[in-house]
Amino acid sequence: MTQMILPPLLFSGDSSLVTLKGGTLVSHSPPIRYYEKILFPLLTKFGIDVKIKVNSEGFYPNGGGEVEYKVEPVTKPLAPIKIVSPGKLKNVWIEVIMKVDDEATGNEYAKDMKKEVKRRLRAKYTDEEIEGINIEAKSEFHGNLVNWKQSKKKA
Repeated sequence: MTQMILPPLLFSGDSSLVTLKGGTLVSHSPPIRYYEKILFPLLTKFGIDVKIKVNSEGFYPNGGGEVEYKVEPVTKPLAPIKIVSPGKLKNVWIEVIMKVDDEATGNEYAKDMKKEVKRRLRAKYTDEEIEGINIEAKSEFHGNLVNWKQSKKKA
């Protein structure tokens, strides 16, 4: 639904505050963290101002998620950006979002994921480079794995 409502809100001429309810982790759709951590930060480089607040996660088919969007209208031509290469890896975040009965199980999964990311990074980076990369892992206790990377290069 985010992809559907965003263009009309951006060009509506007025600020918008919208709350969507349902699934934030749905098959064949980007997870809500994609918008929060990747798409919306990229859109700011064009001059687009969208704020997001995830109040709760929801899983298809049960739903239960709630997300608030604050969208400022586009009032001038969008700024061009140029992304030639991703730059040097700076941060890797892992969020283990799964349905578990206890916090300890979720934290163990997050810890294991962090260890596995470091192991896989060793195939591409030196230990020195890996030590310079911030790897965060936390558990939200729902049902998905979301990860994203950040590089030092600016668009």
